[in-house]
Amino acid sequence: MVGALLVSIQWPEKMLAGREMFSQLKHAYDQNANYLEANRFYADELNAYANEKKLWSVDGIVFWISRLVSNNGQSWPRAFGVYLLLGLAFFLPFFFCVEADPYLMIHCKLCVVFVNQYLDFIYPLSIEPPNGYPSGAWVIYKFFSAIVIYHLVISFRRLTRR
Repeated sequence: MVGALLVSIQWPEKMLAGREMFSQLKHAYDQNANYLEANRFYADELNAYANEKKLWSVDGIVFWISRLVSNNGQSWPRAFGVYLLLGLAFFLPFFFCVEADPYLMIHCKLCVVFVNQYLDFIYPLSIEPPNGYPSGAWVIYKFFSAIVIYHLVISFRRLTRR
């Protein structure tokens, strides 16, 4: 496919092909400066490569996480949603277990305090855990949120080049 000019080709949504075929299509679209289609075939190439790997190998786990979080860098809304859900999963147990003013706890579900504390919690640049939050859980949360933020950035970059 060297020197191929691919113009106005409607590819099916799901293609059954090998990794090499997706790689060739990706390079052809890169040469034609159609980076969005090239990125689509890049994701298909990664999916084909992941299917060649065993799930419980290191590569298999990395490909599984990439597919789960951002569909191999193709979906930034999915990565953003995973980031928000991860934040909720780590924030809710802390929020409801901290001893607080009973009046505040009763009305907290209906007020801005919950949203404010949640946004402070998921702020990516925060270094220290909130008061009363266990340090070990904070480190685990920051580790997983860093992975998700990486996939979010990759998903935004897919709109340009890899």
